[in-house]
Amino acid sequence: TDTNYDYYCDRCSIPYGDNVVFISTYEDLLEILAEEIRLKTEVIGVYGPSNGQEAEKLAKEIGRTYAENGEVLIVTLVEFSTFLGEKLDGNGIGEWFYYYSQQIKEKNRLSDWVITEEKLNFLPGFRTVYDRRGLTLDDWQNFFKEGLRKSRYQTVILVFDRMPEYLELFIWCDSIYVDWGRDGYGNLRKQRFEKMASYMDIQELMKKFIEQ
Repeated sequence: TDTNYDYYCDRCSIPYGDNVVFISTYEDLLEILAEEIRLKTEVIGVYGPSNGQEAEKLAKEIGRTYAENGEVLIVTLVEFSTFLGEKLDGNGIGEWFYYYSQQIKEKNRLSDWVITEEKLNFLPGFRTVYDRRGLTLDDWQNFFKEGLRKSRYQTVILVFDRMPEYLELFIWCDSIYVDWGRDGYGNLRKQRFEKMASYMDIQELMKKFIEQ
């Protein structure tokens, strides 16, 4: 073939137009061919307004099912996550946003900040909720477009324990698993969400919901 493998640096070169480019990771290849291939990463939301830890538990259950068909990445946006326990060192999604905004390519891939456990991949959440609040809608759009959709993962699961700052984070998901809660107030939460959706004229969002 026209592909030359460099076994000394574990990279390969491929012809691209009038140039030859070197790739070392799957993300490199996606970045080069992004405009010529259909990106197939599925982005799923898990929304648990009654209990963030239960939402994370549900995300892991869903993740194990999807892992049968390809790599799964779980991204927690829960305020006080219980994922990974003492393995967390503070680094995670906040660092991705920083390095991406600074255009530092060595650390601007999701996989640079991922921790793998029990055959699932986890991107730890923000250090504090205030770091998350400082992001703009454009920041999040870049995260979905450049981070999630161009990632190596077949499925990405975003975990929410509350409404996101921008409703687009729900809208951009392909589907959303919802657990309204089992504390006796689940139906009330659902009813109030439906009223809010009607008031904001976003009833189409409800069609994405898969109730648990």
